[in-house]
Amino acid sequence: MLESNPVAVTRAVTGTVRTTTGVPIEGVIVMGSDLNYAETDKEGHFEIKNPEGALIFWCTGFVPRPQAITGSAEALDVVLNAL
Repeated sequence: MLESNPVAVTRAVTGTVRTTTGVPIEGVIVMGSDLNYAETDKEGHFEIKNPEGALIFWCTGFVPRPQAITGSAEALDVVLNAL
């Protein structure tokens, strides 16, 4: 008899955060409503595993931005406005 082990499905949302002029922003905190978070790298890229509902993008010197996510959202391009 074979035993079946359930496999956890991991869904990740990836993307890039830039300024209004297209410059990547390093150090943006990307946080899910479940407090799961990631931080952008020097190219502005991020990956957050299994986020729920919505993301908030926050970085000193920029207006925080909420972003709803859907089941089909896998890659986001986010623009933050400077304060």
